[in-house]
Amino acid sequence: MISTPAPASATKRFHKAVHIALGVRGDGRQEILGLWLEQNQGARFWPRVMNELRNRGVEDILLSVVDGLKGFPEAILAAFPGQTHHHLASRQGPEGCQPAS
Repeated sequence: MISTPAPASATKRFHKAVHIALGVRGDGRQEILGLWLEQNQGARFWPRVMNELRNRGVEDILLSVVDGLKGFPEAILAAFPGQTHHHLASRQGPEGCQPAS
């Protein structure tokens, strides 16, 4: 076995998010449509992802569930007009987890 020294960048930490597109077919089978590793979710990111999915052969999005990511619903509607969008409020801080009185 030959070992090579790790590049200097291997010791640095990066804060990035992995975004996963999961598709569900009409028969219920699930498919991972893509993975994207991004440092931030800027205005250019979501349209790029939606156009990439369309170019890969995704013909339509019947339903999307988005948790408030800025620009995402608009990017979906631009690439796949006529789909139904539902907002999911899942990004809550500690104050959102307080017991009801």
